[in-house]
Amino acid sequence: MPKPSNHQQQQPCHRRQWKNHHEPSKHHGIAYINATSSNTFITVTDSRGDEKTGSSSGCLKGFKGSRRSTKYAAHATAEHVARAAILPKIESVEVRIKGIGLSRKNCSPKGSREGGLIITEIRDVTPMPHNGCRPPKKRRVQ
Repeated sequence: MPKPSNHQQQQPCHRRQWKNHHEPSKHHGIAYINATSSNTFITVTDSRGDEKTGSSSGCLKGFKGSRRSTKYAAHATAEHVARAAILPKIESVEVRIKGIGLSRKNCSPKGSREGGLIITEIRDVTPMPHNGCRPPKKRRVQ
């Protein structure tokens, strides 16, 4: 069996040192708010993308049916998720909002702030088509 050369034995592993040096903050997370026309979904992840907590307006007591789409339901959901995010030691979040619902900008970030989280950035990630699909042909009524 051949013996490894001295060059292979002395080479340090730079990758491991770099990974430990640039490890993301454990107290910072990302809050994803998906505001649909009938519900609001909020998920909090750590900086690596591992889900820590999440909820929707329909999961809270008292918000069923059309009440899920109200601004108050989104505000209550954001407060509930913010309080739950403090347990895994998340102190500050970057908010990413997606969707066209009523609860887009006013209620959800405000509820997160009242729940005890520090908001560092608010970003809109709603998908927008770059021209998109061809619309259906115009209807001809006689």
